[in-house]
Amino acid sequence: AVPPAAGMTALPLANHVDAVALFFALSTLPRPVVILPPDPRAWQSRPPLPPETPIFLPPSLAALAGQGDALGLRTFVVPDPRPGSAARLPTPLLASPGFVNFTSGSTGAPQPVYILTRSFVRQTDAIVDACQLTPAHAVVASLPLDRS
Repeated sequence: AVPPAAGMTALPLANHVDAVALFFALSTLPRPVVILPPDPRAWQSRPPLPPETPIFLPPSLAALAGQGDALGLRTFVVPDPRPGSAARLPTPLLASPGFVNFTSGSTGAPQPVYILTRSFVRQTDAIVDACQLTPAHAVVASLPLDRS
């Protein structure tokens, strides 16, 4: 859990699925995420991160926990899934009949809206066509990820 007083969080972002998943999870919180390189020698900045800033390490970077502590950061290491635990296979998004999406909140707080999967696919196709995106474009997601 992120300490309530934390004004921001930090994450060394490596090219690994657990780091990317952690980035997406942290980006849904109502506070900035400071992206750090996976090399802890580059974690010192001017101005420095405030003391006790939570830095989250994915399992693939757990060995760096001492580096965050040495800089006065509050280090959290996300544990590996428990060995021997049953694998949970989620329903693939496009196999579900629909899901809850959130409006942009342009006229107030974001509101939940149920959207059919086929409508979502049509919207996505329209965005891809309008922006002339190809598989060569490096689009991961639009932020913030906690709403549309």
